[in-house]
Amino acid sequence: MENLISFDIKNIYTLVHKKEDKNFYYKNPSRLWDGFILVTDGEVNFKSKNKPLQTVKKGGIIFLCHEQEYYVESKNGCSYITTAYDFTSDSEKMLSVIPSVCECSAVQIKIIEEITEKWQRKFSDSFMVCKIELLKLYLDFIKKYIAGHSLVGDKTIEMAIKYIHKNFKRNFKTQEIAHYCSVSESHLRLKFLRQTGKTITEYRDNLRIEAAKELLTSGFFSVKETAFELGFCDVYYFTKFFCSLTGVTPAKYIRENKIF
Repeated sequence: MENLISFDIKNIYTLVHKKEDKNFYYKNPSRLWDGFILVTDGEVNFKSKNKPLQTVKKGGIIFLCHEQEYYVESKNGCSYITTAYDFTSDSEKMLSVIPSVCECSAVQIKIIEEITEKWQRKFSDSFMVCKIELLKLYLDFIKKYIAGHSLVGDKTIEMAIKYIHKNFKRNFKTQEIAHYCSVSESHLRLKFLRQTGKTITEYRDNLRIEAAKELLTSGFFSVKETAFELGFCDVYYFTKFFCSLTGVTPAKYIRENKIF
């Protein structure tokens, strides 16, 4: 579905707390996995290819990705939690909102330390427990930085998209959204198409279709109930609408994709 935040952790290889002496230096020419380094004591200098040197103090977290080239050094010694896992996402642009080096809150530091302890115990549920907590951590950072970073690149379009997601189950005119965004209708139409590659109607219809597919395959909604749930007063019109965008009727779609 459009603009949903979607990411996952497939495998966890390392979650360990380490302590290094003075003049510590580590270089990785091509990192094998995704992950992060949380500095728990002291400070380190972090340098990634084509980026300036950064000093990361206690409480700082460095997000790393697969095949990244970098080095870490500490003149006076340090302690840190290092991780390695397979991270997947449907949107690289989404993750770009998180800086490579961030400051963790006291709560986040405690959570990461607890995750590391749980992983080291090697219980049967360690992977699932740690995976869930790591995903929550990523979501916290994404939510923190997404407020000041538009995934679409324009605040007006962000407002329009949020409005559409909230109201896609009913019919509305572009003028209504333009008024909400405090811009002219023609200006909004042009900007929206440039930023998303879709017209406002196409964007709304895509949301309706995805929602319809979910309801139809759930086994809990009939075609008629799905139509009414999505704001269609006429089942015939809903069937025609669904068929025009998917190439099959709702009834056939249920037969071919029913979950239960």
